[in-house]
Amino acid sequence: MTIRRFLTISSIAFCFFCYSTLLAGNTLKGQVGISPQNFIVDLDNPGKVHAYRLMNMGQSPIRIEVDLMSFELDEDNQVVPIVPTETSLENWIIVNPLELTIPPGDSQVVRFSIRPAIALPEGEHRTAMIFQQLPTTEEELPIASSSDASMVFKSLFRLQTAIYATVGHVERTGHYHDVRLSGNSLWIQVENTGNGHVRLSGDWALWPASQYSATQGNQWLDWLELTNSDRQANPLTPPPARHGQLSANPVMPNAKRWLRIPIGESLQPGRYHLELKGQLSDSPIQISTQLQVGSAVR
Repeated sequence: MTIRRFLTISSIAFCFFCYSTLLAGNTLKGQVGISPQNFIVDLDNPGKVHAYRLMNMGQSPIRIEVDLMSFELDEDNQVVPIVPTETSLENWIIVNPLELTIPPGDSQVVRFSIRPAIALPEGEHRTAMIFQQLPTTEEELPIASSSDASMVFKSLFRLQTAIYATVGHVERTGHYHDVRLSGNSLWIQVENTGNGHVRLSGDWALWPASQYSATQGNQWLDWLELTNSDRQANPLTPPPARHGQLSANPVMPNAKRWLRIPIGESLQPGRYHLELKGQLSDSPIQISTQLQVGSAVR
């Protein structure tokens, strides 16, 4: 059974997608942190060595096997393995080591370099680096007997991080098509019009439509121009009913996706005014509109 799980350990940057494969039970025996979250590598300067650092936060040694996988994101922003081709990035990545053991409370580095033997097309290429936990002797599954009806299974984790490699000129551009509001989520439909993945960043704010005025919206936009320290020293009065920062999964080239932005507790039915100012990587996005809270987008 495969369950999507995010490992949360403070002060550690984790991979942007992370899976735990559980043989049984719901306890992850080994807790592993990975830094950095992902890599963007310029293949116009190939051969440079890059490194992930893996940290064992558990109380037992862990064995890990390293592998590579070509992938795509489907319409639900879920990772989908794809069959590699001659120009797939995974063909040209050298990884060392391919298997490692990390003592408890310790860390180890996994290095890689990209050395294409053929000319890769201009644009962005990607692969996932997979860190799969291997069973140790003490983690081997016991054999059930007729006199023992219970069996304790151990858990194994599987972590994946993204490696993006660029060749020549890469454009990270796009625009939004639609925006909707459901009880506890803001949904933004965006399209990637470039040849590299794009990410949404910036700020959003919501007011009940009956309490919103253009003056408030302009004050909020002006407040966004302040530095973080100035924002803390000069809080907006009154603040929006809801506000936060934009963050969502990447959108791949030539893809159109709905991105979900959590907004906290469910809103009461009614009309709300949205102010949004941000970036879809290199493309600015600004939205000022009224939205009706109704059924969810999905």
